[in-house]
Amino acid sequence: PAVSPPTKVELTFTKFEPQHGSPGGPDYRNARLTYRISVPKRMEYPVINFSVETSSGKLFERVSRLPGGSAYIEPGDDTEHTVALDPASRDDWADAYAKTDHAMFNWSVEGESSGGIEKPLKKAWP
Repeated sequence: PAVSPPTKVELTFTKFEPQHGSPGGPDYRNARLTYRISVPKRMEYPVINFSVETSSGKLFERVSRLPGGSAYIEPGDDTEHTVALDPASRDDWADAYAKTDHAMFNWSVEGESSGGIEKPLKKAWP
């Protein structure tokens, strides 16, 4: 059966690779989040805000725009996109990260929609 298109922009997180090393360290590698975006109609690729949050505040963030700036996305496009997450600037970052096993992975598209899912922070998934 045909899947009816979403009524608003929807994001599905498909994969996560945790960070490697410590921010600022020689072996540091950003955490990476892979996602698919579903749209109700052909539209310009939106600006997406990503954040990873815990009860003590934000740990990672990234504002993502598609490279090139003028790309469109079509309904039914199931391309996977990967974004590198930046550590949030906070004095107690390492401490907060060390204490956290699960976090809320959130996304939002300005004026459209938002969502999130709780997932492990220190091990790869799906």
